[in-house]
Amino acid sequence: SGSNIAAKRERDLVQYYRYSADMGNVNAQVTMGRLYALGARGLRKDIDAARKYLSEAANAGDAAAMANLGNMYANGFGVDANNETALHWFHEAANKGNAMGRYGLGYMTLAGHGVKQDHGMAVKYLNQAAEQGLADARYFLAVLHLRGIGVKQDFTKAYHNFNIASHVGHEVATYNLAMMQLNGMGFPSSCASASS
Repeated sequence: SGSNIAAKRERDLVQYYRYSADMGNVNAQVTMGRLYALGARGLRKDIDAARKYLSEAANAGDAAAMANLGNMYANGFGVDANNETALHWFHEAANKGNAMGRYGLGYMTLAGHGVKQDHGMAVKYLNQAAEQGLADARYFLAVLHLRGIGVKQDFTKAYHNFNIASHVGHEVATYNLAMMQLNGMGFPSSCASASS
C-alpha cells in the first residue's frame, strides 16, 4: 500500500507540473520538457512533447530550456540534427550565463560542428562551464590538458580536472585518473593508487 501511495503522489505531481506548464509556468515547462525527453516519472518518452515544452520555455527566455534545445538539435534527439539551430540555442543560453550553453558552444567549437574549429575559444567556453560546476566540461578540459590540444600539455592540470569531475560522479574521469596513476603520467606510477 505504501508503493501505491507513492505512485499516486508521483502521478499527482506530474499532473500538477503538466497543468502548470500548460498554463505558461516556465519552470514547469522546463521540467515537463526534461521528463518527456527522458521518459521519466511514469511518462513515456515523447520527443515532440519535450520539444514543445522546451520551445515554449526557451521563447519565454529560460536559459536551461535553450541549452536543452541546443542539445536536442546538436545530437539529433528526436529532431533532424541541425548545427545552426543548435548553435543559436547554445549562444542564447550562454549569453544568459548558462553552463550547459557554454559547454555546448565549447564542444561544438572544439569539434568544428557548424562553426570554424577553434581550440582556444573552445577552452574558453569549457573553462566557463567548468567554473560553474559542470562535470562534463571539467572532463573535456582534462582531456585537452592531457593531450595538449588548445593548451600546453600539462599532466597536473589534467589530473586536477579529472579529479574534480570524478568527485561529482563522472565515471570516465575516474577511469582516466586511474590510468594516469597506472601509467605514471605526471607523477610516479602506482598500481595500488590506480586500483583504488
